[in-house]
Amino acid sequence: MVVAALAVGLVLLFGPRALVLSGYTGEPGTVAVSECGPRVCQGEFTPDDALEPATRVTVGDVYGITPGQRITVYRDGATVNQRAGWRLVLMLSALLIGVAALGVIAVSLWVRAVRREPWGTWEVLGRGFTTALGVGIPLLVLALVLYLLR
Repeated sequence: MVVAALAVGLVLLFGPRALVLSGYTGEPGTVAVSECGPRVCQGEFTPDDALEPATRVTVGDVYGITPGQRITVYRDGATVNQRAGWRLVLMLSALLIGVAALGVIAVSLWVRAVRREPWGTWEVLGRGFTTALGVGIPLLVLALVLYLLR
């Protein structure tokens, strides 16, 4: 029961955040980039339905962005993110890895309890880790391919 609650908590906590950080939710608009540092760029955000800039924002991903450029973004608070499918796949795959591992651990513990066998903690954790690798490696390869094709 506790493991299922942890899995549901992971999905509810990190699922929506992954969508925001990947630029799949938020207020759509454009940013006129005014300055860039090594890790962040800043500029004026203009919502799609407005004519004037609304606020100064920080661009989360600076790859390929230069001052003076206008980029399409999705705003969440004071941070804006460009839409990136590879980032969404990477974050959701990390979430799926955790949920799958927790699910396998829970089922393994339940089966041992029904059969009235000793807990076998290391064996159960090994099954969860193996499942995480089996699910995670293909998803991480997919995220890498999407990143390279962008």
